[in-house]
Amino acid sequence: MAKRVPLFWKLAVESNELRCFHAPGLVPVEQLHVTLLYLGGRSAAKAAPLNDLSVEDLELMSQALQEMKGMEVYFDVTRVLQHADMILAEVALPESLPCAKANPHVTLCRSEHVAPIFAQTLLENPSSCVALDARKLRLCGVVDLEEGPARPGQVREKREADVAEGTWVHVKKHSSMGCAVVTLPTPALRDAILLRCSKVVLQGNSLELKKHHQKQGDGSKLEVPESIFVGWKQPKRTAGSALPLMAEDLLDLFDGFCRHWCALRIFVASTAPARKKLVLWPRLKDEGIAENLGLAGHRHGPQVEQMLAYSQQIKESAQWVSETADVSLDRACWAVSAVISRSFAVDGQVRAMVPLADIFNHKPASEASRALDNGSGPAVAWSLSEDGERFEVRALENVAPGKEVRICYGEESAAEILAVHGMILPENEADYLEIFESGEDLLAAVETLSGHPRGDRAELMEASLSPDDVLLRPTLEATEPLLRALEVSLCEDEELPVQDVPGEMLLPVCSPERLSALRLQALLFLTQILRGALRAMKATE
Repeated sequence: MAKRVPLFWKLAVESNELRCFHAPGLVPVEQLHVTLLYLGGRSAAKAAPLNDLSVEDLELMSQALQEMKGMEVYFDVTRVLQHADMILAEVALPESLPCAKANPHVTLCRSEHVAPIFAQTLLENPSSCVALDARKLRLCGVVDLEEGPARPGQVREKREADVAEGTWVHVKKHSSMGCAVVTLPTPALRDAILLRCSKVVLQGNSLELKKHHQKQGDGSKLEVPESIFVGWKQPKRTAGSALPLMAEDLLDLFDGFCRHWCALRIFVASTAPARKKLVLWPRLKDEGIAENLGLAGHRHGPQVEQMLAYSQQIKESAQWVSETADVSLDRACWAVSAVISRSFAVDGQVRAMVPLADIFNHKPASEASRALDNGSGPAVAWSLSEDGERFEVRALENVAPGKEVRICYGEESAAEILAVHGMILPENEADYLEIFESGEDLLAAVETLSGHPRGDRAELMEASLSPDDVLLRPTLEATEPLLRALEVSLCEDEELPVQDVPGEMLLPVCSPERLSALRLQALLFLTQILRGALRAMKATE
């Protein structure tokens, strides 16, 4: 059976009103549709120029349409144009529906002598057409993906790259060749590794390390400041030969490099997840601190600024220890960071180094500890005994036999945990991204994108939302208040909830199917807002 490939995303339309428009010599189109995004069975790199999009925008649009697949969308027919070789209907789509076409339309019938793309020519220059007398139509379509058989030689077997993700680095190794790209947290860390380790031997393989340059669309190459290109000669598979390298082998090597430098020089460490997460905050004001940290010219937010301040204090403390104890600055940095990361704050007055107690690993605050919240944050697991003679650590929840006993170090962002404890959590709901300053700011963004006024919902937003509710968090569960607020701002007037309890954001009053559609629309709006913020950020660089 021939392999099928994606041809184009469409809004499939069934309308008897549009079928009424026909003319002698023109063949009716069997499946009426609005083309939203043309793919032609091509790769993203080849399909993007055909839509006047970047590869990134095409992939984002494809993802958004995939999430909307099967959704019903209402749209308007603005006019019907007739040409000797074609009849088409020009349409107006809602702004929430992604469409790469500048002139969305439905081709109703055409001559065998012209291709479907002839419709674009007519819409750009409609002077050769006659506008048919048609009332304004309100129609409904379904988002769908049109597929077709691949052309000969179009589909090749795809080899997947060997990818590994570690605490500090990301490794992408070629599926068959002896080369890989290693992405590190900061350019400063990359430069430090290249300075000291231009050649490395790993499992009998001689690795050559150099700066990585990525090929651009125009054929030029651009240096990637956080990445290292690693090359080596693939060993022949004979007895006694070197072992073939996998991405995991390179990951262990470079994660070890990062762990070494970040442990000895905490002021060089930056937020490792920054390459995975979107950062839209303004530039750091104190570029002197950023330069010392190898982060000059990068954009940072309040959490990262706090980490930089912590790191600067640690550096100043280490400088004092180095001068007072007559030890190297590296040794002093290690000692100060060890005390800070392993000591306990006791009764808010002193810090104590407690052998054995400092071996507990971190666990984010549980529901049990949140239930013990006295208004100053989740309850802590440690304290001095009543007589002040013992340091006690207590479990705040039941622990099953054989499970590790862990304690919560505090509800801290990734930047704080890195600066104070020297580690990065895979997931941390305390992280956030501030894209709206308030519920009013959120409503203004929705008004701009939808074109419909939403000012009448300002009081509801003010009564329902706290500043934390409009923050973007790393998980959907943690971002639920923001998504709820978007759903309420997008729903119809008759679907608005009644606010009985201040501070509680309610669901719109509608069916489960309508709620699902609103959730998808909220996610799409959030994606559009973030893309707009990224464009604005790039324009200022």
